[in-house]
Order: sequence, then structure tokens, then C-alpha cells
Amino acid sequence: MAFDHPEFDGHEEVVWFHDAATGLKAITALHRVRGGSALGGIRFLPYPDDHAALTDVLRLSRAMTYKWALTGLEFGGGKSVVIAGPEQKSPELLHAMGRCINSLGGRYHGAPDVGSCAEDMAVIRETTQYVAGLPGSDTSIPTAKGLFHAIAAIAKATLDAQDLTGVTVAIQGAGGVGGRLCRHLGEAGAAVKVADVDARLAEAAAASCGGEVIAPEKVLSEPADILSPCALGAVLNEESIPTLGAKVVCGAANNQLAELADADRLLEAGITWGPDYVVSAGGIIGGAREMGIIDDAGCEARLKGIGDTLLKVLDRARGAQVNTDLAAKAMAREIIGD
Repeated sequence: MAFDHPEFDGHEEVVWFHDAATGLKAITALHRVRGGSALGGIRFLPYPDDHAALTDVLRLSRAMTYKWALTGLEFGGGKSVVIAGPEQKSPELLHAMGRCINSLGGRYHGAPDVGSCAEDMAVIRETTQYVAGLPGSDTSIPTAKGLFHAIAAIAKATLDAQDLTGVTVAIQGAGGVGGRLCRHLGEAGAAVKVADVDARLAEAAAASCGGEVIAPEKVLSEPADILSPCALGAVLNEESIPTLGAKVVCGAANNQLAELADADRLLEAGITWGPDYVVSAGGIIGGAREMGIIDDAGCEARLKGIGDTLLKVLDRARGAQVNTDLAAKAMAREIIGD
């Protein structure tokens, strides 16, 4: 049961959806509802079993609560996972997902995530109004910009770098966020190393910033000032942490820690970690702009503010002699009065 699950954190609502006609199997978790709603992406993955799907949605929705709180925007964290691969998506299945979201009466708003895109949101929108990230919007743009500000801040705090000139950043993942991050870093004078399982993406990203392509299996151990995971999660674990080639980790991939104990392992190894739910908040800030909650100027200010928030997390962790995950979560829980 969800109540006994190790990732259950007093979630306000966990709903299992099934539509026999389309084969839809989905779980939506609302960790906290603030301002009348919880917001978070709709992830499509062929999970190996229901337990894996539940683990993911509980962790992701909780991280979304922290992410929203630390942006200063009053929304709660929610998430949906659909147990399906890309080949199983159909208009009918997406319509069924929209009806499921609609049944929650606005307590949850969905958006693109791993395995889904703006075009999928447009189809879902045909059966519910509670979805964002429609065609014409691209959350990877503000996510990459916010992450860039976070990297600049953490480089200043840990490397005493007044700017990013000559700072070496190894990027895992050259998709929408990682590829754009390469360009931002290149313009700032950083030395970029980039890896992706899709060699064409890695080559294009490296060409955009005068960077170097490295093998995907070597990126975590590649010598660098900063490692930036921008692909899938759980890359920081008991096996990988002792082999990391950088002493600073700051990337946009969700759920980078395989387990909570990995935050202590990073601290013990002398590695400074920028919690992913802090540094990847640009996507939801862009979503707030799309929904008309903030204007362009407010969006830009909050994107720059991600770096300031990260510095506060680092200071708090240092002062309390705890890992950055505990420091960031404590800050977020104080904000939401939890």
C-alpha cells in the first residue's frame, strides 16, 4: 500500500487510474496542494512493475512541492506517471488521461515530462483544461537558463570563480536542457564536455559551444570542475559517487540521488551537490509565465533568483553541517509551514 511505501510523505492524495478501453494505467500523486492546486509533469515510461511506478510518482511529486516552495510561487507539488512506452501512446489513451485529470477538479495541473511533449498536452487538453505546456511553449528554455544561473552561483561559492571563464563543466545529456546549457556555458567562456547516448545530439551540442564530446559511460568520472547531470535520475549512488570526476554537481535531471543516503555520501566525499529540485526550477517558472501567473520580467527575475536560492541552501548546509538535500528541504518545509 502507498501508506507503507518508504517514499510516502503524508501525500494528500494518490490516485490510480485505469481505462480498459485504451489500456491506460496511470498514477497521480498530490504531495501538497497549495493555492488550490498541485502542479507537475505527466511522465510516460514502461515501468517494470507497479511498485516502480509508485516509487517514482511519490518521489517526483514531493520534489515538486519543494521546487514550487523555493521559487516563492504558491503551488503544491503533483506528478503523474503513465505506465506506457512511446509506442503505446495514442489519441484515445491521451484523451483518457485527460478525463482522469479532469476528475480531480483542478486540484492537479499536468505538463510535459519525460516521454511526453507539447503535442501530447494539446491532445490531453481536448478532454481537460487542467494542463499546460502546449505547443508554442518550451520549458527546456527557462530550465536551461535557470540552471546556468545556478552553475554560476555554485562555481562562485565553491571554486571562488567570479565568472565561468575557464571553468570546466561535464554535461550528461544533450537534449533540450543539456544542449541549451552548452550554449549558455560556451558564451560565458566555460570549457564544456558533453555526452549523450545519441551521438548526433552530443556532437551538435559540442559544436554549438566549441566543446568536447566524451563517451556516455565516462561522463560521470570525467575530470571537470562541475558535473551537470541533465538526463535521467539515480546517477548519484553508492557505486558512482566514489568515482565522480568533479567535486561539484549541479544539473537539471530529476531524482539524481538513487536513495536519500546518497546525499550524505556526497558530503562525506567532499562533493558539493546542488539539489536538482532547486536548480531545475526554471521549467515551472516558465510554466507560471505561460499560465499568466507571472509576467516576463517576473519570470526573468525568478530565473536569476535560482542562483541566489542555491547560495542560501549552501550556506545553511554549511552552517548546520548537514548535506544540501536536508538544508533545501528544511527551507522548503518552513515556507509551506509543514
